Amino acid sequence: MREPEAISVDTINNVLVVKVSSANPRAAALIVDHFGAAGRMRVESDRTGVLLKPQGHLSGRVVDKARKPIRGADIEYTPLFDAGAIAGVGHVTGPDGRFDIGQVPPGRWRVEVWENGAPIASAEVDVPSGGRAEAVIVMNRPRETP
Repeated sequence: MREPEAISVDTINNVLVVKVSSANPRAAALIVDHFGAAGRMRVESDRTGVLLKPQGHLSGRVVDKARKPIRGADIEYTPLFDAGAIAGVGHVTGPDGRFDIGQVPPGRWRVEVWENGAPIASAEVDVPSGGRAEAVIVMNRPRETP
């Protein structure tokens, strides 16, 4: 384990909440014991350690049925594994229909094209630890024009 992924305070139970990424099933208890903070600290682990692995890269293209690039498509990506509360929004394809996202934890991801608040096309890819995954998303219907 390295530094915590998030730190907050549970004001209802009056405890410090620390979120970590660790494959060690005893990580939470070990951290609380280390600080002598039983009853004052709650440690939540993703139980995978995925955030400790070398991050990967997710790139791809959005195309229509004729394989022509779709410019300005809204891209979101969501892990299909237990990675805590991580996901990505705010990515848009360029003029060539491409998108490029760095610093993605390794594992299986769903990449979606969104329009008017709903996903309209998707693909699933495996991002290798320290490597690159390429997604090609084919739009089966024309995009709505604003």
